[in-house]
Amino acid sequence: MTSEILPDTGTHSREDDSSALVLCIRNFAHIKFTYGCDVAEAVVEQVHLKASEHIDCGWRAVIPQQGDGRILVRRDFSREIRSFSQNLEHEALLVQLGSTPYIVDGTPILVALSLSSENDRESTNVAPSNTHLPLPEISRQAMAEAVEAFRALEENRLVVVWQPIRAIEDGDVLYHEGLARMRMAPDKPDFAAHSSFIPSIERLGLSRMLDRSMVLEAIRLLQQGARGRLGCNISAQSAVCDAYWSMTFDLLAVDPSIASRLVIEITESSEAADPESAREFTQRLRALGCQVAVDDFGFGYSSIARIAALRPDIIKIDRQFLKHARRRIFGNQFFSSLIALSASMAAHVVVEGVEDEGDMKFAHTAGAQWVQGYYLGRPSVYDPANELPASLLTTNEPHVKSSPRSSRRQISKKHFSVDLVEK
Repeated sequence: MTSEILPDTGTHSREDDSSALVLCIRNFAHIKFTYGCDVAEAVVEQVHLKASEHIDCGWRAVIPQQGDGRILVRRDFSREIRSFSQNLEHEALLVQLGSTPYIVDGTPILVALSLSSENDRESTNVAPSNTHLPLPEISRQAMAEAVEAFRALEENRLVVVWQPIRAIEDGDVLYHEGLARMRMAPDKPDFAAHSSFIPSIERLGLSRMLDRSMVLEAIRLLQQGARGRLGCNISAQSAVCDAYWSMTFDLLAVDPSIASRLVIEITESSEAADPESAREFTQRLRALGCQVAVDDFGFGYSSIARIAALRPDIIKIDRQFLKHARRRIFGNQFFSSLIALSASMAAHVVVEGVEDEGDMKFAHTAGAQWVQGYYLGRPSVYDPANELPASLLTTNEPHVKSSPRSSRRQISKKHFSVDLVEK
């Protein structure tokens, strides 16, 4: 049912305020800086209208007067409220509103959304200084690449390929890492020449949708019978226990056998929104039975203090260290010490970028336990553990097993969307 669009009169009751949420366009400042005030306000209005169309009965959306990219979502106590999990309702709203671009004057623009309490300090922190934003021409190019990636996802052109991580001694597989690749066309096997869309998405703070979809795809394959462990790489920006992960956490909670075979890799190429939130996120994953890996250790925003706080099960040393060590930019002793340092913080250490026999021997001499790279196995479009097709991130998303006392939650067949079906 379409919710009515009501003006913000500022006369809401205390009961209404206690149930008010803030739908925040977190990249509002970036949109305003890059495209101008009129475009930014037009995006807010389009998000507001779409929210009013999708919010279920019992809720109403209001644009406040601050002009900072926030939309208030209030519960209307005069109307019947559905009895679904609140977190799943919030996830459904975020997914429905953030999965496709908004078109303003012919320009497609993606929004990064969050949902929080009206009194939450985080909900007001939405406008970073322009000094932290890329130049407009760089941002426009990044937005174009991000839009193409989201459209590829919608058109079944985004593929998960799997690459093994193997023991250096006997070749045993620790797990297979899922990597996103874009096809030029749905019916063509060729991939795009590079994956620049991933750093573009991360640069614009838009990683949440892609990360969520990648993890759900890995869970789906594990549910379908893929043997061994599968790993997914997510941005440090996504390492937050919020509504985006509600369904994922539910899926893992109802089937510990799936959680025990899932590895979540947190990449350090961008700064975490909040180090404490990232620590809580990894604690939640481990409590569910997942393993946690830190990817690209040594570059980006990684630090010894941050890694120690996350307490990862696996540390993956960035490929540049192996390359530089072999070129004698770093000495052999430095590389060996880096592996030893990593081993003091995690049970398993992986050396990335092993591309030939020389890399393999060098890593072995330095004390590497696990290695990853083309020399050990190229990324494959099939699940290497069970020859299951690593299908596109499309309709076959996971299901939540129902229980006698709970509603059944099922992701619908539309990309990104969540359809909450009460049993």
